[in-house]
Amino acid sequence: MRKRRKGNLLQRMIAVLLSTVLVVGTAEGAVPVNVLAKESVSGNTLEITEEGTGAESVGEETETESGTEGTGWEDMEESGAEETDQEDMEGTVTEEPEQEPTEPVTEAEDSENVGEIDDDEPGYDLDTDQWSLVIKSDTGMANWCNDRENYKYYNIKNIEIKEGVTYIGDDAFNECDKLVSITIPSGVIRIGARAFYSCKLITGIELPGTVTSIGEEAFYRCIQLKEIKLPDTVTSIGNGAFNDCFRLESIEIPGGVTEIAG
Repeated sequence: MRKRRKGNLLQRMIAVLLSTVLVVGTAEGAVPVNVLAKESVSGNTLEITEEGTGAESVGEETETESGTEGTGWEDMEESGAEETDQEDMEGTVTEEPEQEPTEPVTEAEDSENVGEIDDDEPGYDLDTDQWSLVIKSDTGMANWCNDRENYKYYNIKNIEIKEGVTYIGDDAFNECDKLVSITIPSGVIRIGARAFYSCKLITGIELPGTVTSIGEEAFYRCIQLKEIKLPDTVTSIGNGAFNDCFRLESIEIPGGVTEIAG
């Protein structure tokens, strides 16, 4: 009986000691489980049981804390990547090519540039109020022959050809029905084909002593033409140059003429 009591007493002391250790350990967080010690009624053995609730809770908390920490590191890494990209964008500066300084244009240079414009262009002046035409150069004659269809050329009444012009172009004044006067300066060498075709109001034309050739039908159907004098310099007269000039009674052909077509 004494041995049994001593054994029971020893078991109880061990149980109390373990309980104390477990309580203290649980309070300090060192023991993650609840340990229950109880004495077996039937035997001398001491059974110790563990409840898994605490361990599982601790495990879940550990995993949660670990996951939270992991998320923090990922957020920090992403934030750092964004800051790095922003710094790279801010640090990238597109360098523009240096432009050489532009020197100011002086008044002298400016006036020289203006002087490069050809004052003779287009080389003719047309006054549509008075319907008078002035041809100032050979270029003006060529331009007028090209441009005449852009105007009501048939309304022209007076024509002045300036000194320096050397020819009257083909069809230059063709069908200028209202033309009554024309001035042809010395220096004109050639009168082109159909130059005065059907200028019905012209009564007389004075040709300068420099004309050498008169083109075909140059004065065709100038029905009011009464007088024209050909200079001695004329050597060639084209076909039908004076056809249908009904008022022209006579014409003197210079001795230097070597060709009369038709």
